[in-house]
Amino acid sequence: MHEKKTRNFQILTYGCQMNIYDSDRLGALLRGRGWEATENREEADFIFVNTCSIREKAARRVIGHLKRLREMKLKNPALLLGVGGCVAEQEGKKLLDEVPWLNLVVGPSRLDEIPEIMETLSCSDRPVVLSGQGSGTEGPAAPIIPMLDKTDALSPTPGLSAPPRGGEAEDSKEVSPKRAGGSTNPSQALLTEEKLEKSGSRRILSLPPARETRPAPMSSFLTIMSGCDNYCAYCVVPYLRGPERSRPMEEVIAEARSLVARGSLEITLLGQNVNSYGRPGHRDGRDFAALLTEVSAIEGLKRLRFTTSHPKDFPDGLVALFGSLPNLCEHLHLPLQAGSDAVLANMGRRYTKEKYLALVSSLRKVRPELALSTDVIVGFPGETEEQFLETVSLLETVRFDSIYSFKYSDRPMTKANLMPGKIPEEEKAERLSRLQAVQKAVTLEIHQNLVGLEKEVLVEGFGRKPGQLSGRTRDMKIINFDGPANLLGQLVKVTVTEAWPVSLLGKMAT
Repeated sequence: MHEKKTRNFQILTYGCQMNIYDSDRLGALLRGRGWEATENREEADFIFVNTCSIREKAARRVIGHLKRLREMKLKNPALLLGVGGCVAEQEGKKLLDEVPWLNLVVGPSRLDEIPEIMETLSCSDRPVVLSGQGSGTEGPAAPIIPMLDKTDALSPTPGLSAPPRGGEAEDSKEVSPKRAGGSTNPSQALLTEEKLEKSGSRRILSLPPARETRPAPMSSFLTIMSGCDNYCAYCVVPYLRGPERSRPMEEVIAEARSLVARGSLEITLLGQNVNSYGRPGHRDGRDFAALLTEVSAIEGLKRLRFTTSHPKDFPDGLVALFGSLPNLCEHLHLPLQAGSDAVLANMGRRYTKEKYLALVSSLRKVRPELALSTDVIVGFPGETEEQFLETVSLLETVRFDSIYSFKYSDRPMTKANLMPGKIPEEEKAERLSRLQAVQKAVTLEIHQNLVGLEKEVLVEGFGRKPGQLSGRTRDMKIINFDGPANLLGQLVKVTVTEAWPVSLLGKMAT
């Protein structure tokens, strides 16, 4: 009698924090079906690439990676290759034209169906597509695979983890129903209101059980909602992740408690717009401030963060929590996108420069040491040199600790994709370089002002030099210092000794 061979999987993740969370949840679901994760790609029976399409460059990079996996498929025809995330949702069956050796194409809202479908994949040479851009099994007379209605499952379920790192704020996804012909009409949101109504409450997102007993990462992600109702002119997210849906508060709290019980010291709450959590129609109407307060009270949780916030949806009650919750870290990612009112209006951001500055002032009044990071897009269609300089000026006024800055990139389905006044690529690159030079100087000055201060550091890994550890402060600064390996996963006090634009150097406090 032959012992059953262990099936191994490897998940490669591109893009935002929500993709990391989704990959982590998928890994747990696969392990629940007897699969085991492997770091050796040659040992993998299933390789899954979770993708991002927030910008064209990111999407093309993913396609390039998928094409490089062809050699592995040629050597091992039994290897199963899958792609998920926003590229999968955006392209659907069209991906098979460019990457025909794929076995599975699955949109973000259908990741949880993968473990069930794996048996079908193992017994068939026809690829399976589960996305809003066309679903089914490729081949003659292929049956359509019905979509599981996740909005019907409302029971609390403890879940998963992931190690947070911040950046591109509006970089996420979640989807559904079939759309004939892959229409790019913005009115045809992939997850329809009718679909949401089937649950009896318009805006519920309930993630299926992914029970874990393994230790959780020291720093974990926790998705509390998905989708976006803002339809900013440049952003493809609402068309790929659908409208906003909030998870039941009990489900979120149960998962947070599970993470802390399994070792997480830090949790980052995730959503395309976390401020919208619990708004009317999202289950019982308890808002994000209420959720934040409940999660903060979990015994053993040392650090709490959240991302991303829309400046137009930041009520006074949420601002006040930065002064009252001791484990809510003194860092906030608050996307700006542009410093010109005209550009902000064209982007559909629904706030002005004045309102943004007033919010920053309110936050710093409550928490003077609050560190701010932001997103900035340069070269939006029609942006003039004067309007670009308004953005540069705002960076100097606010003095962000760090920024994530990008050249505008056309994305399918978006309003900006059809706008006139596209800025030449060379001009966008030149503006980006000037913007980054200004921010680099601001960040360096902020970091230099930290020299001599003692900071609490969560030790996350090793530095580049032998004997060196690396971690992050409560205000999201990277700091490297000498110390023993047994400090990994612990909170330690470190005195800042040197500063650079990207990181700090320190020594263990005595």
